Amino acid sequence: MSVEPFDVKLIGEHRVVFGPDGSRQLVDLFRTSLADRRGELRLAVAAGDHERVQRVGHAIKGLGATAGAQRLSAAGALVERAAPADVAAVVDLVEAAADEASAGIAQAWGFA
Repeated sequence: MSVEPFDVKLIGEHRVVFGPDGSRQLVDLFRTSLADRRGELRLAVAAGDHERVQRVGHAIKGLGATAGAQRLSAAGALVERAAPADVAAVVDLVEAAADEASAGIAQAWGFA
């Protein structure tokens, strides 16, 4: 995936709008929400519930977009659009992008 991990311009704009406290809250909420969505995605894949997989992919796409984690957002979009036979491969991309986003979000937002 050739998308940069974080949208630095968007994050800068958000930091101005949210201020330091709001930005920290957004990063904390991002981490919590991402962990929840990852768990939901694993359960949906294990259950073979393609409709739920697509919904969770959509949620991950939006979560990444809101926090400026554009690689995660792109991976979520792939899950959202994936055919049932392709889900396992794109879920691996989401997991890798989620690991990257979780590890780098604080630094991207200037808190590391």
